[in-house]
Amino acid sequence: YLPLRKFIIKKLKKGAQLECSEDEILIVSGSLQALDLVNETLLRKGDTVIIEEACYGGVFTRLNRLDVNVKGIPVEKDGIDLLKLEETLNSLKSQGILPRYIYTIPTIQNPTGTVMSLEKRLNLIKLSRKFNVPIFEDDCYADLIWGEERPPSIRSLDDSGRVIYCGTFSKSIAPGLRVGYLVADWNVLSRILPYKTDAGSG
Repeated sequence: YLPLRKFIIKKLKKGAQLECSEDEILIVSGSLQALDLVNETLLRKGDTVIIEEACYGGVFTRLNRLDVNVKGIPVEKDGIDLLKLEETLNSLKSQGILPRYIYTIPTIQNPTGTVMSLEKRLNLIKLSRKFNVPIFEDDCYADLIWGEERPPSIRSLDDSGRVIYCGTFSKSIAPGLRVGYLVADWNVLSRILPYKTDAGSG
């Protein structure tokens, strides 16, 4: 629905400092469908993913169903522990394992409520490039930030196309409004799109 995608472009530019085009946006049925579509596209049985140790339960449920290996990273007061993340990435590399993505909720992290600092966002991108691992940025709670400035999204800070961004309206308009969106480069989005069509979602 083009008018909605155009609205999202304006919303992301103002709130997340993220610029994108209509062709980089895929409308989905809430953030969980976004997660399902990314998982279907990127993951196969036995793959490894990295997530924040304290994380939304729905993420664990879906990854367990896919029978993938999950590596949890602690969350500090300003976001994911990057020293532990780099240590984990080095350990996996020494075993010949390349994680399929790093999952993070950088703004109003669930359940800790932490907000990742700008410095950590930039350094997370550096680690992503160093180890050639994409970032799945779940920004579904970012509209709930109060009393402080909303940091730029990780995707807005990256110029290599390594970040897949997810947002939703269910936390800001109404919980029952299952409308979310994925933002990614077309080479990634074009791989995700067939799975959405197969799911009968248009």
